Amino acid sequence: MIINVKYFASLREIVSIEHEQFDLPGEQSILSVRSAILARRPQLSGIIEKCKTARNRNIVLLLDETVADGDEIVLLPPMSGG
Repeated sequence: MIINVKYFASLREIVSIEHEQFDLPGEQSILSVRSAILARRPQLSGIIEKCKTARNRNIVLLLDETVADGDEIVLLPPMSGG
């Protein structure tokens, strides 16, 4: 299955790309997709644990939620403001 991953803000700066595709076998969960991202992009270790995940523009609350072919996964880094 093909999963489209987008990186925003500081994550995009860290990985130096805006988006990429992952071709993953069988049924996958949000957690397993995040693990695949970390395996390909180890420079995200330390920050990925703090990121929220959106699936098809909806924030995911349960990391065991199943993804489907063609889904868009977005990693949202922690925000700060003032």
